[in-house]
Amino acid sequence: MDETEWIGQLGEYLDGIVKLRVIYVEAWISANLQRFKASNANVELLQRDMANSVVELQANVEMCKATCALCHLKYTLSRRHDPTQRAHSCNTNHQCPRICDYNSEHLDELRSCQYQ
Repeated sequence: MDETEWIGQLGEYLDGIVKLRVIYVEAWISANLQRFKASNANVELLQRDMANSVVELQANVEMCKATCALCHLKYTLSRRHDPTQRAHSCNTNHQCPRICDYNSEHLDELRSCQYQ
């Protein structure tokens, strides 16, 4: 699976989790507000706060998708992260973790690639 597909599927997964959470909380609020009048000022305030919280949650879950300056992998922190506090880095050591494909060059042992 290439990176673009992986990032897309991760985004869909996170969006799905957010939608499920919103449905659950909205159902909970609805069940607990049935005994109150719909025109109650506190009920309306709660519903506005809920709507604002949903928008904020969705925005915080959206990924940055900028690329790492060293390896060009997509950056998966929140889109709203502070780039001055955390530079666009994928937070890896940038070394290949797989076993080297050029085993004939070092027959004495299997080595991890460590290619950067």
